Amino acid sequence: MGAASTPRHHPPLPKRIFAYALYALLPLAALHYLLLSPPPPPLATTSTSTTPPVAAVAVARKAAPRCDYSEGEWLVRGGNGGDGGDVDEARKFRRWVFPSHNATVSVFWSPFLVNGTEKSSSSAAAAGAGGLDHNRLYLDQPDERWAGELDGIDVVVLSAGHWFLHPAMYYERGEVIGCHHCPEPNRTETGFFGVFRLAVKNALREVITRAARSPSQQQKLAVVTTFSPAHFEGEWDARDACARSEPYAPGEKEVGYMDREMWRSEAEEVAAAAADARVRAPGRVEVEALEVTAMAALRGDGHPGPYMNAFPFAGGERARVPNDCVHWCLPGPIDTWNEILLQLVKRWRDSSSK
Repeated sequence: MGAASTPRHHPPLPKRIFAYALYALLPLAALHYLLLSPPPPPLATTSTSTTPPVAAVAVARKAAPRCDYSEGEWLVRGGNGGDGGDVDEARKFRRWVFPSHNATVSVFWSPFLVNGTEKSSSSAAAAGAGGLDHNRLYLDQPDERWAGELDGIDVVVLSAGHWFLHPAMYYERGEVIGCHHCPEPNRTETGFFGVFRLAVKNALREVITRAARSPSQQQKLAVVTTFSPAHFEGEWDARDACARSEPYAPGEKEVGYMDREMWRSEAEEVAAAAADARVRAPGRVEVEALEVTAMAALRGDGHPGPYMNAFPFAGGERARVPNDCVHWCLPGPIDTWNEILLQLVKRWRDSSSK
């Protein structure tokens, strides 16, 4: 997703919402909008500069060229998101405050939606530096980094998927219940489709449960962005791994089996959660799917490819070069998705105001 704003020829929203998602940088797990007055406390350091203090963030703007930061304060998270000095960690938790619009946009890094421990970098694990060579998912525990702020959230957008493909151990009630590419001996391979489904289910259930218990009576919209396929063609380090410059034609590219099953898990859990919300939190929570899977499958032209790193060919031609054919860094696909998200938000706003 990229920036979403109200076109000039449309009636303005009573409280304008600036949506900003970071597919350009990372597999974003949760994006929320706060329409509060006063805005919530800073996550950490503040800056009123028109340029974010972390240089890497500027790169993300290329994926969201219509997003105007000049009216807001950019805040970077320490604490749960790291010490604030590590660019890779600091950029995972961000918040933008737009006082003139009475709006706040926050981004949380939560690749599993539920509580989990991420594997260490491959270099750390290989060096035997005490690194973890697999993920650990605690499926019955919410990720409090975003769930802990649900009381103040109007719209929450959940987006996850690709991190479930990595080797992992799965836990419930403190016990191992399965694993994928099992990193420990004498364990039974579980696979990740069912685990991904359970993570989406539990994340949505957490939103509904906390809304039902909240004394604020605040209405919420929960949106699940469906799985977006990768577009590797051939070897991952070939120069043309994802070198398309235009979308596939309709019918030219089918959604693959894995992508379809990931989509199915989300679509079915969204439908179940919507029904659950009508029973447990009537009038308090609406649950929607932001259907991008089929559209994303056609957009092999939206990835950075070898330009995941700056100037990949500055030293001359290279036969092999790393490619990013997963994240969405180029204009087009994410702008379309965000326009659809904006319509979902406007429709929810209109229905909740009746």
